[in-house]
Amino acid sequence: MEPVICSGSGVTISFKRFFIPGDIIIFRRGDGSLVAHRLLLLYKKNGIWKALARADRSPRSDAAVPFADLLGKIDVVDRVPVTVRFKSLMSGIFVLLQRAYKIKIAGN
Repeated sequence: MEPVICSGSGVTISFKRFFIPGDIIIFRRGDGSLVAHRLLLLYKKNGIWKALARADRSPRSDAAVPFADLLGKIDVVDRVPVTVRFKSLMSGIFVLLQRAYKIKIAGN
């Protein structure tokens, strides 16, 4: 998450009831490692809430993370700009549409 957070930095994590696109979230991967990435959006699939996230410098999003695996969000000193939140939300919507389109083609 550089340059916002330097690798190896200590951070404060707080669990919130609501997450907003653009928040930097912490989640646990299947192998037990902790990851900090920017939240693109939350969505519900098959009755399970999932988070779509991506590293700021990555062109691709992560696999969807079950809401139960979210540990919280990182409290940053500066507020997240509205433009970053909007860009995160639009990126998330684009990824979901892209995945839905590929699923439809694969099913035909």
